[in-house]
Amino acid sequence: MRIFHIALILLGFCSVFPIAQVKAQSLETIGQLARDGAPNLALQLMDQIQPEADSNTPGWIFFERQRFAIMQNWQQWQLLIQRYNDLPKSLPEDFMQWARLQKVDALIKLDQAGAARQTLRELIWQSQNKDKIDLPLIRRLIIRSYRIENNLADVDLAMRHYERDYGNEGVAWKKLRARVLLRSEKMQDALVFLESVSGTATELKSKDVLDHEALAMRLLAELRSKRRTPKSVLGDVRTLINNKKLADIHRVRYLAVGAEAAEGFGGMLTRVRLLEEALPIAYLSSRADRLFSLSGDDLWRAYEDYAIAEGNQQQLLIGQDKSWLSEATKWISKRPEKARALFSVVMHRGAQGTGRLEQQQAYEGFVASLAEKEKGKAIMRQLFLSENLYPTTVDIPLFVRYQLVDDAIERQDIARASELMLDLDNAPKDADQFNWGLSRARVLILGGKVDQGRGVL
Repeated sequence: MRIFHIALILLGFCSVFPIAQVKAQSLETIGQLARDGAPNLALQLMDQIQPEADSNTPGWIFFERQRFAIMQNWQQWQLLIQRYNDLPKSLPEDFMQWARLQKVDALIKLDQAGAARQTLRELIWQSQNKDKIDLPLIRRLIIRSYRIENNLADVDLAMRHYERDYGNEGVAWKKLRARVLLRSEKMQDALVFLESVSGTATELKSKDVLDHEALAMRLLAELRSKRRTPKSVLGDVRTLINNKKLADIHRVRYLAVGAEAAEGFGGMLTRVRLLEEALPIAYLSSRADRLFSLSGDDLWRAYEDYAIAEGNQQQLLIGQDKSWLSEATKWISKRPEKARALFSVVMHRGAQGTGRLEQQQAYEGFVASLAEKEKGKAIMRQLFLSENLYPTTVDIPLFVRYQLVDDAIERQDIARASELMLDLDNAPKDADQFNWGLSRARVLILGGKVDQGRGVL
């Protein structure tokens, strides 16, 4: 295990390289770091090259917008809110209005609807140039805040007032209206708004740009209203996700629709494959975007449904763990998704008792299979940091926790690493106990657990 050396390299990155060398890093490189799963490192590098706000305000604002984008992409909502609260007070008003709207969006993503509306009131009251305030946008944000509270009466009233003042035209408005109708399970009414703004999957070749958000909602409405068959909807999803230029936020929405469509016609293997593809980017479909939200629990359920169906064909009984392991091993190379599904049955529904050899073998086989898959570590994070099956770190098997610690340190997620390492007194298999202790102490201290880190030392 390379954990100690990785910790030294990543945690000491900015001290190893001279500032001048760090400044030579392009913004594109920082963006790539964020996309590769190291947003905290990307933000630290940005600290090194961002100019001072007082001496170069336009340059500082340019970098600050990129900083906000990284935090939004990784759903670091609390960090974004704190960043806004710490902004210098002398910045141009148009930037401050923009930044405050980003804070409102973050508050909505955190389900803090009341705080979001209070922030919007402050934006209006404190603005020195009220002519530049985008009132329609503010009204739409207020509607979103009511929506996350599931306050459908206020949503309906606010929408009727909006249509009275601004009409019912405009793409942004139609999408918001459709989203609320979908949440209210009024699929046919939602389609009235979506058909005029979404386009169709068959137009992908003839149009340079489709409104993918609207099209994802349209496919979902067509699926749930039974206007189209699940296989037909899935066909469109496949066409759309084959577009290599498709942004991940749109891709994860289409994958969520595709997984639901696959479930609709019993395509269990297809459902598993789509969810495995979606899970590494599922963070982009935030809690506020509940129409397309996915979690590790969705994939666990898909594994179990698929495995039980396959086990029934092979006449495998729950609790016959050796038979399930033997069957899983047969599929590791030919159909790894099937192997992972079969392993999961032993992991979660096997014979009772802790520390069982068969359960340990299932976890090891499952993690080893994921390690062979592109973005397998991201899938592992979503699965084993699930709140339902593994509500606390103690519930995660030790073998898996060591893998998650390595992953967290590689991504410089020190808070997560320190949480996972807190009670791991013993080094993993084949690792040096002394180096493990040093690494653990370092991570705990950097993660804010100073007393525990001192105790380890």
